[in-house]
Amino acid sequence: MTTDIDMSSITNFTPIGTSSITFKGVLNGDNHEIKNLKISSDIQSVGLFSNILNATIKNIGIVNATITSTKDISQYSYSVGGLAGTVSRSIVSNCYIRNSTITTIGDISCGGLIGVDGRGTYNNCYTANCTINTRQGNGSYVGGFIGITMVHASYFNNCYAASKINITNTPTNTSRFYGGGFFGNSMNSTAYGGKAIYTNCYYLDTWKGIGVATTQVTENNVDANITGNVYSKTAVEMRATNFVNVSTATADAGTT
Repeated sequence: MTTDIDMSSITNFTPIGTSSITFKGVLNGDNHEIKNLKISSDIQSVGLFSNILNATIKNIGIVNATITSTKDISQYSYSVGGLAGTVSRSIVSNCYIRNSTITTIGDISCGGLIGVDGRGTYNNCYTANCTINTRQGNGSYVGGFIGITMVHASYFNNCYAASKINITNTPTNTSRFYGGGFFGNSMNSTAYGGKAIYTNCYYLDTWKGIGVATTQVTENNVDANITGNVYSKTAVEMRATNFVNVSTATADAGTT
């Protein structure tokens, strides 16, 4: 990218790639932003990118986006995220989404930046002042940064999430909802590379929105399925000058 891109004139952008034709290239945003992105789609993976595989995405911001998965289904393999619905064996660096809204109609995997990940690496990425509107059901894995990491080792370095999660239905089985400030669920299988590894990762401590009853991530939590810690911070702490967590931007907890 050589300049910012304003997508106000596009009423419904078609995500880049599909589940069968994945994006496998390199996108260097050169520290530019995509603004006013609007997506409403019922495909399996929804985001600026639908699916990326063996790709590199770096130095790009998404601002004032409205992204909706309209698929009414209870299935965690369906996903939505601001940057990408599904990421596999790819590197995402210096990317962020802020002042945006992510919405699901069904019970699916949903994250502020990424919906579903398998063996990805994330460096210096964040979500800020984002709202995630989602159903609470059997297929719901919802996180401020990422919905779910699958049974492959993934790496998260210097990342944070400042997103609010709102439940839009009246759930009948709250025990089946996996929601967290950073990730909704982080699966583990030594047969497929082992645990996800988190280094210097944080989430806003007031992430809970309407109707959220549980969280998979608590302050200073060491989960059985991860290596490392995901810590909570207050908005004041995130705005402090000593919170040098993302190399490309000042930490922004927004208004959540």
